[in-house]
Amino acid sequence: MGALLKDISDFINSQRGDLRIRLLTDMDPARVVSLMHFSLFFKNSDLKIQKIAVVSGSVNEPELLFCPTDATVTVLSYENDPYLYDLTKDWSASEYKQHHAAYDLVLCEQVLEHLLDPARAFHNLATLLKPGGITHVSVPAINNTHGEPHYFYAGFPKATLEAFAGNAGLDVLLCDSWNSDKAARMYSTCDWAPIAVSGPLNLSLQGLKLCSKNIRTVFGILSGRLSNFFTYPFQGLFTPSKNGNATCTWIFARKST
Repeated sequence: MGALLKDISDFINSQRGDLRIRLLTDMDPARVVSLMHFSLFFKNSDLKIQKIAVVSGSVNEPELLFCPTDATVTVLSYENDPYLYDLTKDWSASEYKQHHAAYDLVLCEQVLEHLLDPARAFHNLATLLKPGGITHVSVPAINNTHGEPHYFYAGFPKATLEAFAGNAGLDVLLCDSWNSDKAARMYSTCDWAPIAVSGPLNLSLQGLKLCSKNIRTVFGILSGRLSNFFTYPFQGLFTPSKNGNATCTWIFARKST
């Protein structure tokens, strides 16, 4: 078992049963890889998180499962108020004053590709942070047209996120990506599938200590999508890219104290 495959297997296996099923059967592999790195970052961080803002997301963001349970979560949702919470507006304006320098952690997951001006979005995220606060942004590194109501970018490499953060006055703590030739081919056509279908068979059935409910869930998905046996052979998804093909990118950036 390769190093990343083992890390993913250990990460999923360490979660409670309902989250384990969700990671295997509901999330695309790139989000699972990004989430694993998110959990590792905060496991090794001494950041005191009391107030969290989720920007253009919801209380169901899986990253919240790895944040302190006693933290206050505020959702600034474009879907709930597309005028006020449009990330391409200037959030330094007085109408956003209650949110200025208010949060220890700001999450913005899989959003930038849907914005015409992602550089402005980083300035807005920085405006929300307390001094010393951290923002986490995850984006596709390559993806085809998807999502509503808009889609503008096929993805962002690490250098772009680092430039966005730096220009917004943020210090880059960590910027990384998942590089996989097979995954890059899948995402370039938006033809991804959950790990239980697209991942190696030993990850789904051998690498995890699955209870009977998990096994039934996995086999139910496999039997319902037999065509994926040909589209997604159970090898190579977590093999490191030989050509530098990134699939997803994420960044942790801090507002200076």
